Amino acid sequence: MATTEHARHQLYRRLIDTIGPDEADTLMEFLPPAGWADVTTKTDLHHQNELAAIQFAAIDRKFEEVDHRFEHVDRRFEQVDRRFEQVDRRFEEVLAEMRGGFQTMAETIDLKVESSQNLILAELHRTMRTNLIVTIAVLGTLITVMARITAGL
Repeated sequence: MATTEHARHQLYRRLIDTIGPDEADTLMEFLPPAGWADVTTKTDLHHQNELAAIQFAAIDRKFEEVDHRFEHVDRRFEQVDRRFEQVDRRFEEVLAEMRGGFQTMAETIDLKVESSQNLILAELHRTMRTNLIVTIAVLGTLITVMARITAGL
């Protein structure tokens, strides 16, 4: 039970009446001051240090767990990075294949267009030759008819 200042003062007054003022002063100096129960002892500090050490050890373990989790996350990110690199390489391969395919298609189309142009030109030449021959034959016939008409006159 904590001693109040009032109770200490009453004790001091009683001591003065019983043993005298000088002896009462000496005896009161041996009593701890009021609130002495609130003073921390070395044992209290040692106990508090042990509790703090236990708490810090628990915090250290938590940080180690977090560190392990971060290491795991880092490894997963490295795996994802490698996978993205593989996907990038595959895209480059597919793109190169597509470019090669498009180049081949363009060359094939160019050859077909050139072949079609040659066929059209050949057909045009044949048709023009045929029309020229027909025109010459018609003109020859007309000249012959005109010559007979003029000769019969």
